[in-house]
Parts: sequence; structure tokens; C-alpha cells
Amino acid sequence: RDRLDLFLMKMSRYKDARDAMALSGTSRLSADLKFGLLSVQDVWTQVEAAAPSDGRTTFLSQLLWREFAYSILWDRPEILETPFRPAFADFPWSRKGERLDWWTQGETGYPIVDAAARQLLQEGYVHNRARMITASFLTKHLLVHYAEGEAHYLKFLTDGDWALNNMGWQWSAGCGVDAQPYFRVFNPMSQGAKFDKSGEYVKRYLPELKGLPEKWIHSPWEAPPNVLRGAGISLGKTYPRPIVEHKEARARFLDLAKTHLKKGLFSFSPECTSTRHEGLPKISRKLPESPSPCASAAEAFGDVTPDILLLHLRRKPARLVVPRNLRPRHLPGRRTVRGLCVLERFRPGCVLPRLFVDVPIDGDRPGPTIDHILA
Repeated sequence: RDRLDLFLMKMSRYKDARDAMALSGTSRLSADLKFGLLSVQDVWTQVEAAAPSDGRTTFLSQLLWREFAYSILWDRPEILETPFRPAFADFPWSRKGERLDWWTQGETGYPIVDAAARQLLQEGYVHNRARMITASFLTKHLLVHYAEGEAHYLKFLTDGDWALNNMGWQWSAGCGVDAQPYFRVFNPMSQGAKFDKSGEYVKRYLPELKGLPEKWIHSPWEAPPNVLRGAGISLGKTYPRPIVEHKEARARFLDLAKTHLKKGLFSFSPECTSTRHEGLPKISRKLPESPSPCASAAEAFGDVTPDILLLHLRRKPARLVVPRNLRPRHLPGRRTVRGLCVLERFRPGCVLPRLFVDVPIDGDRPGPTIDHILA
């Protein structure tokens, strides 16, 4: 409660201070919430009672995001084992190897990434901005499966939480719910310069770089030899050289991701879902190949009124087509991932919007079918 009281006094600055990695700008309440020393309801009540500010609004949104992670895990327990986005189920990430070892020990040659790794090992905590940078680096620069980083963090974090940790890692990798776009690859140098401009955070956990001027703190390999000598740094000996080159690693990931996601052929079977769906009816029925009138779920599926409707398009290319006056937000729970459209939480008697699937006809190629109805 002392931490909560202290945070309430500085909360008005939270919106800007939370990303400053060298400052104590976050609440540091995550471990208290995890172990039940504070309840989310109590924190919410006290924060909401404080004077209005951008900081208060931002912090309340973070609490909502936290609860959203639990909601997702409750509805989709399979995300602890598989990516939320089916397109990434067979993405060619590696699982083990020396790159993972260098990353866990803070020896990648990228100071902001290494500082985060060593903070985790020393304190059992990592600044939130650092978590995003280092997770992006592992999954995109090094092409290591997000589950490896997720497991490593869960092992050492004092605030480690299955729901939050998984959502954070899948978000960074681009395969989670409401994740950052796969093509957004954090630049560790620019992220460091923006959120740890003076290098204070880096120098706190990488004392071997303490003598390096601010100009070179996030890219020591670019420092002139005399500057390195003056700082007592010998690249490859006292501090490692970068294990990958940023531009090359970024281009490699984007090329791989673009090629993989272009396939447009994804599978989704009952085995990918939780066991609570076992034994439920399976329906295969063609959709109309032209716009059809609105229909209730009961009219469309007879006695089966789905709670979750999975529309699996077997062929490519395919796209979901809706009337011009029907915007995506009007489709209940609509998510699309190249050929996979998921319409969630239809209830008995609810209305299915007018929609159809436009698939180029190639000879007698079958059209899309509704493959699975899950209750």
C-alpha cells in the first residue's frame, strides 16, 4: 500500500514517465497484484478517485489491458501452447541455439537489449519498455520462438503471470491478439536513444560501458577506436560485438514473414482448440456465392446456434466481402487473417449481417465452406 500511495502522488506524470527507462516512472505494483497483496478493484478505486490527468487515464487503460489478458486466456486457454493467430502456428522460428543463450545472458552486443537481460537476472524485474524491445529483438532479429523468451521471463520475473506474460510476448512477436503488426521491428539503437537518452539505464546494468560517452552508448561498435580505448572497452573482449546486423536482420525477418504469410493456406482443426469443444457437432455447408439477405443464426444453421463460428477458406486467394454500408466494426467479433474469418459470440436469434466470400472460380474448384461450429 505504501507503493500505491507513492505512485498516486506521482501518477499525473505517468503517461510520459512510464517509458523513461532510467526513471522510477511506473507503478511497480505488478508483483503486488500478482500475489494478491493488492486487488485490482482497490487500485482502480483509488486511482479513479484521484484528480483527473492524462497519467490517470493512461494507467486505468493499462489496468483494463491487464484484465483483457485474463479474459483472453479464459476464452482461449490454447494460447499458452499455440499462437493466437493461426497463421503463425508453423512460422519457422528456431527453438534453441547459441543466439538464445547470448540473449538470455545479455551478450548480444546491443546495449539496451543486454541491459534488459541483466536486469531480469539481477532483479527479477524488467522495465516494460525494455520488455517490448528485447522481445522484438529475440523474435524478429534472432528468429527465436517467442515461447522461449516467454518461458525464460516466467522463470525469473517476480511479477511473472501466465496471462500477461503470454500476451506480451505474442504481442511483440506479432502473432497475438491485437498485436503490433508483424512488419514493425523495433530498432534497438533508436529505442535506446529515445527512452534512455543519457544511457543511465544501460550503464546501470552494463558497468563495462560506464565510460562510454552518451553519443555512442547505444551503438558502441560505431565509436572511434580512441573513444573505446579511453572508455576501457575492447569490443569482442570486454563487451561483445553485435551478433547480428540490425538492417540485415530486419530485412531477413520481413522477407521470411512476408513469404510465410503470403501462402494464405492455414489450417484450423478442433485439436487446436481447448478440450471443452470436444464432441460438438461439425457442419459443412457451402456459403452462397452472391450476397444473400440477412438471416438469423437459427435460420442459417437449423438447430445449431453457434457461440463461435469459424469460417475456413480452403483456397486462395480469398477475401471477405461485405456491403459498403457495413463497416468491420458492425461484424460481431470480426477478425480476419488471410483466408480465415472468425465471427465470435453469436447468440440464439442474433442476426448474421449480409456477407459473402468472393473466391475466384477455377474450373470446378469448390467454394468456401463452414467447417466447424463450436459451442
